[in-house]
Amino acid sequence: MRSTSIITVVAWLQTGLLASAATIPQGSLDARDTPGACWDTCNAAQLEQNARKNDPAICNAGSAYRDYYDGCVACVRGRGGDTSGFPNLRKC
Repeated sequence: MRSTSIITVVAWLQTGLLASAATIPQGSLDARDTPGACWDTCNAAQLEQNARKNDPAICNAGSAYRDYYDGCVACVRGRGGDTSGFPNLRKC
């Protein structure tokens, strides 16, 4: 049983489908919906949004959140993913 679990984890790591669940704040992105290659950018968008909750300029061109958000969406969609699974990210 143990070797099966190890093989599964190795397979996830090799395919980039495993994101570090230890850094996911509550109410944040779901690691199951975020390709591993996109995790850092998408998580940065979530953290930036949390830091600037009610800032009306959060989606302005050139803002850190907008850059992270656009990068996250492009990354996920570029890997055939669907960003509708990100209900906690403010849409810009």
